[in-house]
Amino acid sequence: MLREALCTACLSIVPALTLGEDTGLGTLGGGRGLVQLRDGSFVHSDGRGGVLVKLSSAGVPLQRIGREGSGPLEFRRIDWLMRVGSDSLLVFDLENGRAVTISPSGRQSRQFQMAYPVTSASFLPNGNIVANVHFADSRLTRMPVHVLDRRSGAVLASFGHDSNRVYDAREAWAGWRELTVDPAGTIWTVRRNDYRLEAWDARGKRLQSLERRVSWFAPYTVRARLSPQDAPQPHVERVHADSFGRLWVFIAVPAQDWRKHIVERAATPGILPGYEPVSLSGIHDTIVEVIDTRSATVLASRRISDYGWGMVSDSLMYSDAQAADGVPRYRLWKVGFAGGSTSRGR
Repeated sequence: MLREALCTACLSIVPALTLGEDTGLGTLGGGRGLVQLRDGSFVHSDGRGGVLVKLSSAGVPLQRIGREGSGPLEFRRIDWLMRVGSDSLLVFDLENGRAVTISPSGRQSRQFQMAYPVTSASFLPNGNIVANVHFADSRLTRMPVHVLDRRSGAVLASFGHDSNRVYDAREAWAGWRELTVDPAGTIWTVRRNDYRLEAWDARGKRLQSLERRVSWFAPYTVRARLSPQDAPQPHVERVHADSFGRLWVFIAVPAQDWRKHIVERAATPGILPGYEPVSLSGIHDTIVEVIDTRSATVLASRRISDYGWGMVSDSLMYSDAQAADGVPRYRLWKVGFAGGSTSRGR
């Protein structure tokens, strides 16, 4: 069980920049993918439009890479985007069933097959990839975390399900794990509907489990439908290991005025009538917590009035900043933590 030794004053989160424009080169589509390159510039993946958008460190649009299609440097649905080494990019393209590496010069250098959704991924120290992949193979469905060969995409190990817990495919986000890798190579995973961090080695041996029990996040099994009577359920959006081995956890919680930011949705073929958010930051705030895993201590906890997507570096996080016009935008925040323990040398 995690204990608290909070130093909220030690955690600084300050708005820095907004990315995205109404029209033209800097128009950003939907998608969780934002990475920062070594020169400070950013690349955003448009999950629906089949394109990567490069912006300067000041947010000035520089270049659009790729287009919709199935040929070289063409994409159909980008699930996940990662920076590789010296500013190459690894792009997971679900509908084309492949993961493509793009060189710093903008050329496609290699690819491997990946025909299943990837919702979180990170690199291991040896260059292999650990990912939350939703395989259709019944042998792999129960195991949400997979180590993939960096060149071929072959599955080297599969793990992540608690052997003492009955697997239930009806559970909210049953196969979904947010994950990160700390400087020692330890893999950290967390369910979206249960604030419990688990540590694993690359062979799938569970090393540690840290539970966080707080009044504002009770674990749940059934994912409730959004309605004016029921507040949005909290969930873990992302986890990030910094260079000191501390974990930064982003938890979406209901905003105080969330009811003002939902609209009724009419029934459509295959979809029941209901309610949907006008914007994610309208119905959610984010609680950012910093955790020292070695002492099992929550060092800081801070709430912001945006839907936090996660970190792009140890000193920069990003959140949803979609305006009333519905055009996607992202807000960048400078973050810093001064004081407390670190987990280096785990």
